[in-house]
Amino acid sequence: MSSGAPYALVSDPDVTAEPIAEARLRGTDTRQGDAALILCGAYILDGSFAASLLRALPRAVVVPATDQESAHAAAVALLADLIKQDAPGQQVLLDRLLDVNLIFALRSWWAQAGEAAPGWYRALSQPGLRRVLEHVHAEPAGEWTVPAMADLAGMSRAAFSLRFREVTGDSPGSYVTGVRMQRAEDALARSDVTLAQIAAKVGYRNEYAFSAAFRRRHGVSPGKWRAAARTAQPDYVPH
Repeated sequence: MSSGAPYALVSDPDVTAEPIAEARLRGTDTRQGDAALILCGAYILDGSFAASLLRALPRAVVVPATDQESAHAAAVALLADLIKQDAPGQQVLLDRLLDVNLIFALRSWWAQAGEAAPGWYRALSQPGLRRVLEHVHAEPAGEWTVPAMADLAGMSRAAFSLRFREVTGDSPGSYVTGVRMQRAEDALARSDVTLAQIAAKVGYRNEYAFSAAFRRRHGVSPGKWRAAARTAQPDYVPH
């Protein structure tokens, strides 16, 4: 579930659901019936990139065992086996296996979703567009003109612009701006670095160009946005 709201367990639509907190307190159910192993995990996410990812997720994802890749089924079985153990490095193993299972589940779900899958995810299935997205996210301050991105994708400018918009639902320039603004938002909310430093980090020639671009997108200056973000984070510690 992507909302973080408490959830419940139920074995059949006609059976009363049990809140997960109560199920955990009760422990193993030894009553008659088919057995099921419930594995629970959670992520705590914040920041602009986290918000963008959560908006792309459905409230719940269901991947039946019959639809699982063989590697996914093996990863689930390994997680179920290791969760019973208590050995050095246990938590690190469980954390990484949770990551693996989450990625498998989302990949399976979005493969079925087709056009309903997020545009950036669909772009990852196309080598040329994937190269562009990977480089833009790795180096948002780069000179990401349409010609530069088209060359990286191995396409003509016109073909690249058209295909990029068709797949992601956004123009190349707007997508780059979105990535830069997300990085800037996180820097403003999480640090005390200057606007000039943020501008250089996300690809603007100076703080004035950055401030103008930020105001166009948010309707407020970076300084006012930072103040509002700090007010919403009462436990913020400058760094």
